[in-house]
Formats: sequence, structure tokens, C-alpha cells
Amino acid sequence: MPTRRSVVTSGSFVGVAVFVLCAPPAFASNVGPTGQLEVYAVSDAPCEVTFSTVNRTNGRYVVDFRVDDEPANSQGYWNTSVATAIPVGQTQWTQNGGVPFTTNNEPAESSRTENLEDRGFEAKPPTETYKVDYRLFLGPEADHRVGWNTIYVQGCDVPDEPDGNNGSIADFGSDLGLDFGSGSLGSIDLLGFLVSSGG
Repeated sequence: MPTRRSVVTSGSFVGVAVFVLCAPPAFASNVGPTGQLEVYAVSDAPCEVTFSTVNRTNGRYVVDFRVDDEPANSQGYWNTSVATAIPVGQTQWTQNGGVPFTTNNEPAESSRTENLEDRGFEAKPPTETYKVDYRLFLGPEADHRVGWNTIYVQGCDVPDEPDGNNGSIADFGSDLGLDFGSGSLGSIDLLGFLVSSGG
């Protein structure tokens, strides 16, 4: 995204605004404070972001993301995405205490790709980006949750190109009350017709 800096020359104070077009980060990662949970975000295509998680607990956590600093909903979160997978050989923790919470298991991975336009966010052209903040929240143990990180996703809305077709010869003939069939002029003297008709 465009960044701005000032350049000062010696001898006199001259402020020059220089705009540099920088490619937005296409990959971002974050590890929770205990190392039991990880969440990654990558944008491989315009308007798309893929969230991936690594879970070493037997708890279920969920990716939450917000776009362009949108406000939270009434429940205090934004847009839910993929949930963490449960490691092989482990049973998911239950709130009633039937299954205890475990850590340091073999990591389990999960991922989901989100299309921002499909999720209802305003279309943006490729010259603009979405600011996507994401985290891992919910889950049984708050100290394992992963805080906010940010990735920028390129827009994908390309305006339709203007139609350069000014009409086929068949359309032209139809306007004049002529039938050119498939568009072939055949033996018709078009120039003579235009002259004789005053065109």
C-alpha cells in the first residue's frame, strides 16, 4: 500500500512527499503465548484469504476475523471462520468435566479459504487492499488463545471493459430494412446503395 516519507536536503528545508508502492504482506502468522496454538493467514489470490490453524490441545478454538476495522457484533466478535481440529487419538474437551483438557499432543491442522466478496464485504479494485485482522478465540483455556494479527488482501473487482463493438453489418442492414442473413454482403453494392439513398 502507498507509504509516504519526507526527504530533507542539507542547506535548506525542503519537504518532498515520495509515494512508494509496496506489495502488501501476503502471509502472516501468530503463535499463542503457550505455544499450544498457532494461526496463519495467506492470500494466494485477490479477495481471498486462507486461515490455517495448528492445535496441540484437545480443545476447540475458532478463527475470528474483521475487515477494515469494522465494528464487532452485539456478542463481541466479528466473522467466524475455521475451527481448530482435534489431535489424532484425543477426545474433545467437554465443559462438564467428562473429558479433561490436555496439551502437548501431536499437532492437528485445519484450514479454510474465505472470499471476502462472497462474505458480503464491499468490492474493491485490484489497486486497493482489505485490511484483515484475525485471531483465535473461544476455546476452553483463555491463556492458550492467539491474539490479533493482520494481513492485507488485494481487491479483485475489475470493471467491465466498454463494448468496442459498434454493431455488425447485419445490425446495420436491419436498421435500413435489409436482410444480410448471416452478415455476408453477398452481391449487394453497399456503396452504391448509400449514395443512391443519400447516405
